[in-house]
Amino acid sequence: MFLNKLKLNNGILSAIIIIVLNTFLIMVGFGGGFILPLFILVMFLSFGISFVYPRSGIYAVIFLTLIFERFFTLAPIIIGYQEYKIYPLDIILGAVFSAYFFQLIPEIIKGRRKSLAENKYLIMFFILITIHFLIDIFVFGTDKNLAFSSFKYYVFYPWLYFVTLFFFKNKEDSKTLMRFFLAGTIGIIFFIIFGLINGGGLWTEYTPLSTGGIRILAFTHSFYILMGFLGVWVWSLYQGGKINRALKVVTVFWIIGVVGSLMRHLWVGLIISLGVIYFLIDRGKKNIFNKIFFKGVLTAFLVLIFFSFIALISPHYTAPNKLINQASNSVKERAGSLVTSIEKDESFFWRELVWRESLKKYKENPIWGLGFGQRIYVEEENYKDFVEIRNIHNSWLVLLFQGGMIIFILFGAFLFQSIGKLIRAKEKSWEEIIFLVLILNYAVVAVFQPYFETNMLVIFFWILLGLIGVSNLSRLDYENSGNK
Repeated sequence: MFLNKLKLNNGILSAIIIIVLNTFLIMVGFGGGFILPLFILVMFLSFGISFVYPRSGIYAVIFLTLIFERFFTLAPIIIGYQEYKIYPLDIILGAVFSAYFFQLIPEIIKGRRKSLAENKYLIMFFILITIHFLIDIFVFGTDKNLAFSSFKYYVFYPWLYFVTLFFFKNKEDSKTLMRFFLAGTIGIIFFIIFGLINGGGLWTEYTPLSTGGIRILAFTHSFYILMGFLGVWVWSLYQGGKINRALKVVTVFWIIGVVGSLMRHLWVGLIISLGVIYFLIDRGKKNIFNKIFFKGVLTAFLVLIFFSFIALISPHYTAPNKLINQASNSVKERAGSLVTSIEKDESFFWRELVWRESLKKYKENPIWGLGFGQRIYVEEENYKDFVEIRNIHNSWLVLLFQGGMIIFILFGAFLFQSIGKLIRAKEKSWEEIIFLVLILNYAVVAVFQPYFETNMLVIFFWILLGLIGVSNLSRLDYENSGNK
């Protein structure tokens, strides 16, 4: 199995130490609250290890985010009654970024640094975002906290792209990163089982439903396992469709988790992503794809018949009957709302309202945009509110509305060139197919939720882009060497 090939070395052992330290800190926080001396000790050690072994910091960040999501990525420092929004994720990434610049400067001085043409668009994007941010807070007097939060998501976390490009040139290091991701998504199975047994998922209260039903898995966890499922699907195609039984069981749980999360946009993302996979693979892989897809649909149909039979023969007052009926009704209501009752759905109504009103305001200054840290007043019958522009649940519109047309075009040019290079490559490895599928999946799901404005979601976006950059850079080196 792919995961079994993880060989221990200093980098991996260091990542495990960071994971254990932060897991202990989080578990103590669950039991006894925030303890400042323990936090300082754990962060001091995590920072030091991540600075010496930057890849270890990335491995640890990936695993800890997958398992603990907001309790690692959004856990503030608490001193007295005051919260300081400096998170464990930021401290570890701060160490990784410091190591990156520490090692990068000598390479620049010696003239050894190679770069991709599209990187200039990202650098220009950073510069304009910074100028925009400074003018917004010092000239227009916008909300500094909100503005800084937006600035952080567009400048701080995107450095993961350059860090990944710098530290993961070695193919084995990239595979190790993928193994840590796979291990984390397998760990999420615990949350799926808990949700099934408990009749409701852990930490699902942070994303309430606009329709009836109960989630068995939190939104973020379901997005992570969707990425894991798509990755394993691609990998299995390159193994001739043959994967061991343990991994088959894992994928079944993942599908249960994605469906049971009741996140409709993830269902849409899954369908579109499978279509993208089919488009990217060659004819031989398409035949394998068809066989796997047919077996999956047949298995799902048989499972559905089995549970329907159990619900039919069991008395209506029994737990199995109630659980199955509740689950089926929830899924049917959520799925049905996609095609029959969009206008009646609260979340669709809210999005349509805030997108429409934000667009009206944006049209007043399309080049500059609304600025960072802004709120917009929306009013409809039975609903009035000031909504943060960064929280209108469409990451593409958020960037356009806040930063304006020029910033949006620069971001689009970077993405178009970076992704386009890999799509146009004649031969692609299974890893590169995975990178493309997952980044295009981001493009779809970001239309419906704040993926670029939530640190636990956006970090994987920039890491994926970094891995795509590594592939593009390796091809550039190959072409420049004369091996065409």
